[in-house]
Amino acid sequence: MVSAELLNTLHTLNRADKLYMMQVLISELAQEETSLIEPDQFNSILSSLVGL
Repeated sequence: MVSAELLNTLHTLNRADKLYMMQVLISELAQEETSLIEPDQFNSILSSLVGL
């Protein structure tokens, strides 16, 4: 379970830092489940979130 303190800290981050945290977590999940997200798919998802 996620602590309220962690959630509060995440809510205070700016957009770029939130996206970075997402990247770190998604990368960890992808390493655990390599068949879930191919590297090119992740870059495409991240690019659309960042607006590149």
